[in-house]
Amino acid sequence: MPEEGLPGADDVVILSYQAWQQRFDEDRNVIGATLWIDRVPATVVGVMPAGFDYMYNRRGYNQFWIPARLTEAEDMRLVVSVARLAPGVTLEQAQLAMDVIARRDQAESVDAGLPSWRPESSSQPWGVNVLPLSRSLSRSLSSDIRPSLMVLWSASVVVLLVAWANAAGLLVARGVSRRKDFALRMALGASRWRVARLFLAEGVLLTLAGGALGSLMAIWGVRVIRLMNPDNNSLIGGDPITFPRLDEASVDLRVLGYTLLVSVLTALLLSIAPAIRGSKLELDDSLKESTRSAPAGSRRLRLRGGLVVAQVALTLVLLSGAGLLVNTMLSLWEVDPGFSAAGLLTFKTQLEADRYWEEPSTPGEAPTALSPRLDAFFEQVLDRLVSLPGVDAAAAINILPLSHQQARSRFVITGRPIPAGDEPWHGRIGYAAVMGGYFDVMGIPLLRGRAVTEGDTAAAPWVVVINQSMAERFWPDEDPIGRQMTIVGHTSGAPIPGERPREVIGVVGDVHRWSLQKNPEPMMYVPAVQQPLEALESGRLSRRLQMSYVLRTAGEPMRWARQVQSVVAQIDPDQPVHAVAPMQELFTIWTDGARFYTMLIVAFAAATLALSLIGIYGMLVYSVTRRTNEIGIRMALGARRAGVMKLVVREGLALAASGVAIGLVGAYWLTGLISALQFDSYDDETILYGISPTDPANFAAVAALMLAVALLACYRPVRHATRVDPMTALRSE
Repeated sequence: MPEEGLPGADDVVILSYQAWQQRFDEDRNVIGATLWIDRVPATVVGVMPAGFDYMYNRRGYNQFWIPARLTEAEDMRLVVSVARLAPGVTLEQAQLAMDVIARRDQAESVDAGLPSWRPESSSQPWGVNVLPLSRSLSRSLSSDIRPSLMVLWSASVVVLLVAWANAAGLLVARGVSRRKDFALRMALGASRWRVARLFLAEGVLLTLAGGALGSLMAIWGVRVIRLMNPDNNSLIGGDPITFPRLDEASVDLRVLGYTLLVSVLTALLLSIAPAIRGSKLELDDSLKESTRSAPAGSRRLRLRGGLVVAQVALTLVLLSGAGLLVNTMLSLWEVDPGFSAAGLLTFKTQLEADRYWEEPSTPGEAPTALSPRLDAFFEQVLDRLVSLPGVDAAAAINILPLSHQQARSRFVITGRPIPAGDEPWHGRIGYAAVMGGYFDVMGIPLLRGRAVTEGDTAAAPWVVVINQSMAERFWPDEDPIGRQMTIVGHTSGAPIPGERPREVIGVVGDVHRWSLQKNPEPMMYVPAVQQPLEALESGRLSRRLQMSYVLRTAGEPMRWARQVQSVVAQIDPDQPVHAVAPMQELFTIWTDGARFYTMLIVAFAAATLALSLIGIYGMLVYSVTRRTNEIGIRMALGARRAGVMKLVVREGLALAASGVAIGLVGAYWLTGLISALQFDSYDDETILYGISPTDPANFAAVAALMLAVALLACYRPVRHATRVDPMTALRSE
C-alpha cells in the first residue's frame, strides 16, 4: 500500500511464486506470517503469480519485494521508476514533462545547498530518461543475445533452404515422371489451368502435411531446448551463457500462423514452375517420349543436380559451425583448472557490516585497524568444519575460483621506481584473501617457497603468495622469494591506510580464476587476517565481509550440506549460508553454455546432413532410372560392372564436390557469426576455445565428411545400376 512506503511504517513483504513454492511448500496460510529480513520482522502480505519475474528474467531465482523508503540521508541518484501513461499521453510528452521536473528539482537542490546532480566527471547534468518498459527490459539483453539469435536464425534458415531444395527436386522429378499422364489429360480435354491447379494442390498438401508434422515436433523440441538452457547458479556472481526468457518460449498461435505462412509460401514457390511447365506440354512429343529415354544431360537433370549442389553447400556451412563448437567442447573438457575439484564442497557466507565491522575507536581516526571480530567468525567456522567426521580439511577464500567474480589491486615493488600512468607492471593484479591450508585443500601446487600458515597473523610480518604468471611477469629473470611489495590505492598510487610492506614467501601454480575459457592471469594471495580496514571508497568492503569455504570430504560432498549449515548456525543463528554445492559443479556451469549451442547447431547440421543424403540419393536413383536404357546398351556392348559403378559414383561425387567448393565460402561467413558468440556478458572473448574460426583442419574434416556421405548415398543406386539386365532394359523400350 502507498502508506507502507512511508518512514516509520511496519515492514511488509511480497513473495515470488518460486519463494512461496520452494521456501514455504505452497502454504496457503502464508499471508500474515512473519518473515525476518536482516533481523527485522516483515509481514507477508502477498504472493505473486507464477511467471512474474520483473526486471531480472532469471530462472529459478527466489525473490521478494519490500517497500522502498527513500530518505534525505540517502544519495539515490540512479532510480528506476515505473509509471503508466495517462490516456492520450505520448512518450514524448512524458519525456518533456520529466525534463521540466528534473531541471526544477536540480535548481531547488542547488538553492538549498544540496549536492548538484552534475557529477564531477561530466559536463552535463543528470536527468530523467523516459522509455517503454519493454525496451528497458530488453535493451541490456539485446546486445548480449543478438549474436546468438542471429546464429540460430541463420541455422534455421539453412535447414529450411535445404528442405526447399529437396522438395523442389522431388516436385521436378514427379513432374517429369507424370508427363505422359498430364499429356493424356490434356488430350482428353483438360485445360492448362486444370493441370497447373493439380500441381499446386499436390504441392500445398505436401507442404501443409510437412508443416503440421513439424509443428508437432516443435512442441517436443521446444521442451527439450528449455531443458538444455543453462541454469543461473548461485555459485557464480554474473551470468554466463544462458538464453534469457527461454522459459517463455512456446508453440502458440503466432508460431502456428508463421508455420502455416511458410508452408503455403513454400508450396507456391516450389509448385508454380512445375505447374507452368506441366501445363505447356507438347502433346505429340510427350505421348511418344519414354519415361526412360531422356538423355543424362537434359535440362531437368541439370536443374535437379543444381538443387543437390545447393543442399550440399548449405549443409557444409552448418557442419563447419558444428565442428567448431564440438572442438570447443572437447578443448574445454581438457582444460586443467589448476586445482582438483573432486571431493570438494563449497558454500558462502556474507556478513553484515553493522554487526562485524569495527569502526575506529577514536573519532576522526582513519579506518586503519584490523577487524578481529570479523576474522574470529571465519576462524571459528573453519575450526568447526575441520572437526566434522569425514571432513579431511577445510579452508576459505574471499572469492572462489571460476565463480565469475574477481578482485584486483595495484601494487608497487620495493626498490623499483613508482611507474607513472598505466605502465604494464603497475596494472591491477588479481587479489584474493585466504585462510587455513587453502592451497593444500584445493590441490594447488606449491612451486617455490612456502604457503600461508597459521603463524601469519595480524601481528606477524605481512606476507603475500603469488602465482607463476605473476612471478614470470614481474620477476622474469630472478627469484621473487624474499622480495618486498606494497598494495596501493587504485588511483592515488599511495599505500592503502593500514597497509604494510609484504614479503613474497611463495609461488604457486596458476588457476583459472574467472572462467575456464579465460587464461590464468597474474594473481596475489594474502592472509585474510592481514587485510587493513579500508575506507568505503576503496570498493573492497563487500570483499572483506564475504568468504567462500572449501571442504575436502571423504565421500559425496553434498552429504555434508546440512552439517555445514548447522556449524554456521551454532556460531551465529542469524547468519545465512548459501551457494552450497560441490565444487565440481563450477565446471558444469562453464561448459553448459558451449554445450547448449553445440547441441543446437549439431542438431541443425544433422538435419541438413540427412536431407542432403536423401537429396543425393534421390538424384542418383532418378538418374539411374532415367538412364536404364543407356546402361543396358553399355552392358550389352561389353561394359563391365566396375565401369557402370564408376559412372554412377562419379556423378554423385561430382555433385558433392561442387557443393563442397561452394559451401566452403559460405562456411567462412557462418564461422564469423559463431565467433561473435560470447561465453558471458562481462567479457569480449568468443565462445570458441582452443580453435580458430577459420581452422583449416575443421574445414578439411567437414569436407571429408560430406564426401563420405555422398559415397554412402551412391551405394543403393550403384547396386541398382550394376544389376541392370541388358535384355530387360532393351525390351522395356
